[in-house]
Amino acid sequence: MLSVEIRGFRQRVRKKQVLTPEQFQTLLTNADLRLQAMMTLACCLGLRPSEFLGLQRPDLDVSRGVLMVSRSITGSHIDATKTPDSEDEIVLDPDVLALLLRWKEECDDSSEHWFFPNLDTGRPFHADSLRDDHLHPAGQTIAIPNLGWYAFRHTYRSLLDDLGTPIGVQQKLMRHSDVRTTMNHYGSAYETTKRRANTLVAGKLLPETMKAASRATIQ
Repeated sequence: MLSVEIRGFRQRVRKKQVLTPEQFQTLLTNADLRLQAMMTLACCLGLRPSEFLGLQRPDLDVSRGVLMVSRSITGSHIDATKTPDSEDEIVLDPDVLALLLRWKEECDDSSEHWFFPNLDTGRPFHADSLRDDHLHPAGQTIAIPNLGWYAFRHTYRSLLDDLGTPIGVQQKLMRHSDVRTTMNHYGSAYETTKRRANTLVAGKLLPETMKAASRATIQ
């Protein structure tokens, strides 16, 4: 069996979707308040769709400015979080807290106090339906076809890395059990960051005479 090779087995089927801050701001500008709150939870906090759909009103502690993630919803199934490390108390930026409060005040309460209730059923929305009906059309406005919920989680990790957040802190914020998951499966480097890094490397390695000749050629 060791000699058997399955071609393409290690290849990713789909390329990671990572948004620039400008693209995310465009999405927010064109979204209603409910979708703004969902996308903010996904992109500014890295919540999975199963986690923000599983939120209930008491999970938001306004006095302490924290959000408790303790359950997930996939389809119609209510369960614990993906892993024990996924269950956590998340500290909120004041602007994020203010947006969540606006949504909480505007949205009618449901019998089970879901944070994002479907008022026709009294149950939370289905992530796939929200994606197909709202995210996909929104993605067209920023030239990203088939925009998915995990694009926001990838973006969150990319921004953490771009801002120089220590990898151990990134793991805790992503709520991963293993730091290798954080490093190997989430996020990507922005083009401007990669260009800046390559410029710094070239600046250290290339002799001044070569750099001067290159600048003269470009000019």
